[in-house]
Amino acid sequence: MNLALRPATLEAMDRFRNRRTRLLRWRAGLTIAGAALLAFLAVALLDRAWLMPDVIRPWVSLSVYAGCLVLGWRVALRHLSAGKSEMGVASLMETADPTLRERLLAAVELAQTGDTSRVSDSVEFRARLQDDVATEVSGKNWQTALPGRTLKHSVWLVVGAVASVLGLSFIPTLHVPGFLA
Repeated sequence: MNLALRPATLEAMDRFRNRRTRLLRWRAGLTIAGAALLAFLAVALLDRAWLMPDVIRPWVSLSVYAGCLVLGWRVALRHLSAGKSEMGVASLMETADPTLRERLLAAVELAQTGDTSRVSDSVEFRARLQDDVATEVSGKNWQTALPGRTLKHSVWLVVGAVASVLGLSFIPTLHVPGFLA
């Protein structure tokens, strides 16, 4: 009997992994962009209040870039590794959709044992579990389990940063566009 994961299960796991990866990359990119805008605005205002020597400006810029990259990694990019393996994806799918609780992870674990000669439980049970899980996950809409609104905080960070830069740019005494440049 075939105890491997069914193609429908593998396809659903790939769709989930792709959606999650895309959302995490968007979150990282938006967070980096918003944090960079706010940090460069702060540097421009600091440069306006106290003129920085030309020697310091490149180092401040490099530290802002490095800090934003670290922030993007901490917020989103480090979570990408959790979805690399089949076990990791199954665990994340069960977290995202509680109706799959313990069934999908069990199906993945039972499919990884492979050799039917050393199976201590019923081979028919394993095959039936694989079929049940395949039919259960094939119709799942992962856009509802992983909605785009999870990016809301990152989008608001970018919107707030752009609004701050634009708002302060209209105060002529600050010369924010010149200092940002």
